[in-house]
Formats: sequence, structure tokens, C-alpha cells
Amino acid sequence: MITTIPIIGFGLLVLIGNLLKKAFVTKKIPDVIILIGIGILIGPVLGFIAPEDLGIVGPVFATATLVILLFDGGIALQVRVIMGALRNAILLSFSTFLMTVIIAAGLFMAIFGVDQITGLIFGCVIGGSSSAVVIPLVRELSVSESTKTTLMIESALTDVYCIVSVLSLLELYQSAVFDVPLVFLQIGSSFFVAIGAGSVAGILWVLFREKVRPVESIFTVPAVVCILYGMTELMNGSGAIAALFFGIILGNANLLNAIFREKEKPPLKNLSAGEVALFNQISDLLKTFYFIFVGISLRMATPFFVAFCALLVVILHVFRIPCVIGSIFPPNSEDRWIVVAMIPKGLAAAVLASIVVLYDIPHAELIETLAYLVIIFSIFSASVIAFVSERKRKKTEEDIEIAVPSV
Repeated sequence: MITTIPIIGFGLLVLIGNLLKKAFVTKKIPDVIILIGIGILIGPVLGFIAPEDLGIVGPVFATATLVILLFDGGIALQVRVIMGALRNAILLSFSTFLMTVIIAAGLFMAIFGVDQITGLIFGCVIGGSSSAVVIPLVRELSVSESTKTTLMIESALTDVYCIVSVLSLLELYQSAVFDVPLVFLQIGSSFFVAIGAGSVAGILWVLFREKVRPVESIFTVPAVVCILYGMTELMNGSGAIAALFFGIILGNANLLNAIFREKEKPPLKNLSAGEVALFNQISDLLKTFYFIFVGISLRMATPFFVAFCALLVVILHVFRIPCVIGSIFPPNSEDRWIVVAMIPKGLAAAVLASIVVLYDIPHAELIETLAYLVIIFSIFSASVIAFVSERKRKKTEEDIEIAVPSV
């Protein structure tokens, strides 16, 4: 039968994903690299499947994965920790984005001889970090809650920076008009609409959750998150940030009792442990296929392109160090290398690269090819640095236990 092999393959991939998750949790073996490797193997190498075979399903699935991961990540964030990490996240996201754009654009112009606008477009395409990569990685790492929160918020913020700046530069290329105040206004508006939509939707869901519970299925909340994402995007807001704030509200529902609780009714409660575990399982499943999809989507390139992108990622990690030192207060030396590692590119870079091709600007296909290579190398480097850092941290803890015998 035609469907037999794909069904077997689906089951094997789910099983492999679960085994790799356990290896990552227990041994800190980077499952992301292996999943991307599987995608590269069955895609560009063996040719079993190509991105074109998935049609519109591939990009839609990747976006849905991002939305659910952000929502799931938001559930775990506590308001107290968010308020403490927000300043660090804003400073880190903006400084890293600006640094990435300047370095990437400069190297692109110097080596490939492109004009300034094209160089800036490439820099902005790869200027952010991917929530779909950062959230699954940091969730299982031995870092403080403040560091986890900072990195999650940073990845959500940089998506907005990238989208608004790339679209503005494309408009500049077509009309030769670039309004800097308008760009900042669009960024602020995108944040305002997203935070408002996510917060209002979250509060309404918490207040009326009991009324829909008799007909609620396990997929009701994920469906609401996807609808919220789409509606926010239609209002020119950031659907990703809306999903994040929706999750934050549901994860801190008990704090709403002081405002909305009625005396004759039971108090508002956070999601149960079972509900949180369910969303974690959904996220893990989507993550498995997302990273395989990233590997499948890799464009074959010349060795020169590969070397350029690998060197670019190394340089970005090096210049991330002063951004981290200047943005994280108080400094946490134990978490610093994890923060330096977390500049993986992902969905936003891939989507923006494809949009650049649609605008038919010079070197558009080159930008898309390089962007996909940077995505692969940045995810690889983030996973490796995190793996080495975790192993080093674990060894240090073991050495301390040996040096200080229990009483």
C-alpha cells in the first residue's frame, strides 16, 4: 500500500523524538542536532521528500509549532520573574539585533558586493533568535528561572524587530522612501496590539473557562491560541507575542482573584498539572517534526557559501558576549555562556527570506540560500555550546560533592 511506508516512518519519528528527548533531559545530548540531521538525510541527501512536496502544509505547520511553543512557554513564566527579567530582555534583544544587522550586512556587502539596502535586508532577516528553538532548549537546561524568562522574552521581541524592519526595507527598495519614526511606531503598535489581544483573550478565557469545560476537548486551548495568533496578525500585531501573553495569563490565573473573583464563586485557578503536562507533550511532538522540517528545507549550496555562513555564525557568537555583559543585571557567570549560545535563527528568518524572493530584489535567491544555512549553523552552534556548558556545569557540581562529603 502507498501509505504503509509513510505511516511506519511517522511512528518511527515520534518514537525517535521521545527517545532523543529523554537523552537530552538525562545526558544533555542535543536532540535538536540529531532531528535536523534526520531531516537533512531524508530531504536534501536521499531525496525522499522535498519542501515542495509539503506545499502550504509545511509553513502552516511551522507557524502552528511556533504559536504552541510560545503559549506553552508562557504558561511556565511567573509574573514576578517576568518583571525582574523584562529590562534585561529588552536590552539584550535590541543590542543583539542591532549588532547582528551591522555585522551581517557589512560582511554581505564586503564579500558579495551588494548594495547597502540589500545588505541591510539580509542582516534584518537573520537578526533575531527563534522562539521555536530557544524555548525547547532552555526549558531543559540547568539555568535560573530569570535567565530562562529573559531568553524566552528576547526571542519573542526579536521576531517583531525582524519583521517590521525587513518589510520597511523592502518598501524603501520599491519606493525609495524610508520613514524611521514610522518604523518605531509600527514596532510599538505591534507590541501594544499583541499584548492587549493576548491579555484580554487570556482574562476572558480564565473567567469563562468553567462554562465551556463540559464541551472542552484537549485541543480547545491550542485551537484558541491559533485563532488568537491569526486575529492578532490581521490587526497588524505580533501573533507570537499575543500567544506568549495568553499563556502567561493562563499560567498566573490565580493573581486575577483580587480583581475578578466573585464571593459566591470558587477562586480562579491556574492550569492543572495535568493540563500543563498535556501542553508539554503537544509541544514536544510538534518540536520533533519542526526540526526535521528545518533539515528537509535546507538548500544545497556551494562550499564557499557554507564557509561564509559558518564563519558568520561564529562571529555573531563572539560579538554576542559584550551584548550579554552589557545587558544582564545582575550578571550570572554560571548562565552567561548559555545566554551567549542562544542566537539560533528559525521560522521568522525562513519566512522573511521567502518574502524577499517574492519582492524580486537583486540577490534575493542568494539571501534565501544564505539565510537557511545560517539557520542550520546557528541552531547547531547553540545546541553544541549549551551541551558543553551543561556538561561542564554537571562536572563542577560533581567535583564539589566529592570535595565536600556529606555529614
